[in-house]
Amino acid sequence: MPLRWREEEPAEICEERVNRQSEKILVVADDLTGAAELAGVGLRYGMLVALGTCLPSEAETDLTVIDTKSRSLSEENAVRALDGLARQIHSSKRWDLIYKKTDSVLRGHVKKELESLLEGLGIPAALLIPANPSFGRTIQSGRYFLGGVPLHNTDFRQDPEYPRTTDDVLALLNENKVDVHYLPCGRPLPGSGVAIAEAKSAADLRLWARHVTHSVLPAGGAEFFQAILEATGRSEIRKEKELFPLAGKKVLLICGTASSYSHGRRTEWKRAGLPVLELQPDDFLDDASGCRNLPRWVDGVREAFARKDFVVAGVALPVHPGAGPAHRIAEGMALVFSEVIRKEQPEELLIEGGATATVLFEHLNWSCFQPLEELAMGVTRLCPKDRMKPVVTLKPGSYPWPDQLLFPG
Repeated sequence: MPLRWREEEPAEICEERVNRQSEKILVVADDLTGAAELAGVGLRYGMLVALGTCLPSEAETDLTVIDTKSRSLSEENAVRALDGLARQIHSSKRWDLIYKKTDSVLRGHVKKELESLLEGLGIPAALLIPANPSFGRTIQSGRYFLGGVPLHNTDFRQDPEYPRTTDDVLALLNENKVDVHYLPCGRPLPGSGVAIAEAKSAADLRLWARHVTHSVLPAGGAEFFQAILEATGRSEIRKEKELFPLAGKKVLLICGTASSYSHGRRTEWKRAGLPVLELQPDDFLDDASGCRNLPRWVDGVREAFARKDFVVAGVALPVHPGAGPAHRIAEGMALVFSEVIRKEQPEELLIEGGATATVLFEHLNWSCFQPLEELAMGVTRLCPKDRMKPVVTLKPGSYPWPDQLLFPG
């Protein structure tokens, strides 16, 4: 659809956003690690946060974060899920601000989901900024860079579900480059439609955040959300973090990602003498039951716990491309680790990779969580509602673990 461009004075926009610290905010995320990431940002800003897979009956918290699980759905099913959710949000009228969390490198059905929310919520325009400049994830001149490297020249080119084969942000959103517009810094916001904006720095994010009004649906990454919280008058709450929160505890670390960072860390953990089990992808892909050799893998993890209290497990390389193999591997891992968790009852569960965590939690019947602490950007500790343990720490596969978490005791 053609865009109507709207000129607005920053002073007018700032006046609209004064004294909005008491707003109730809803975040709609398309995967679990993204949802947990923004829950962690809310904790950092002193907000009372709830995290789950469906809308609560009442908006009792400052920040409600919903994981729609739609990134791993087909486009048709993702749109259907967002259409239904948008109708529920619109009819409830419980939230003052809606934020659409997207993948930072635009994996998933980003444009279609935004359009579903715009239509269902009656909001004319969406401003999308997936960049996280502090992580080196920037957008400049319509191109996406990761640490100064074009996106398609990074590990994301090998993503099994959504390989990033270009750095052109319009092409990443829509192969035909229609109905989406790119905004250099300083351009006015659209009056309608979806626009993706340039963001090279935190200053750029702060500039765009000042222009978010009730007629604009903000969307994107954690750092744009953080800039919006600051634009509403909120400030970070500094808290002392426990130096080594895993020391002396029984810990299971599940690697559900194929990133080079993850495999590099596994090599370091092996050298440090930790048990590192690498499950073979063919065990998940060649067996209709979900995991060939399930008892052997479960026993292997349990035997590792007999030697050490800190056990690492994940899927071995190579990557199997395509959504089908990725889903089957996640399902097989969930079969193995749900059984391990029931039998070994680890005190701490660390998971990298949203798809793996989502399927695992479905097997364990965990759908609502109490966010506890943000250890680092994207690394959030939480616990299943009405349970004391395990404490779960989630992070996206491409993000690093903070040093204080990797102390094995």
